Amino acid sequence: MPKFVFLWTDIALWLMVAGALAYVWHVRRSPNLRATWARVARDTPAMCSAVILVAFSVVGLLDSVHYRPLLPPAPGAAADAPPVYA
Repeated sequence: MPKFVFLWTDIALWLMVAGALAYVWHVRRSPNLRATWARVARDTPAMCSAVILVAFSVVGLLDSVHYRPLLPPAPGAAADAPPVYA
């Protein structure tokens, strides 16, 4: 089983994503904001920019997942030795 490592910058990044999702939920419930964002969505340069931002965000979120795989036991190690992670 891999050991996951959480860095404070990764946690901050995921908190920003949670904040953005909360804002999307708020926009869906507000008619004025929904109309404003619908106008933005009809603008071609805005949608091209959004696609690029989403692509970079997905790469950043995938890059923020860190784990350490379990290494094979060292030669001559005891059978009850604690696991060693990379």
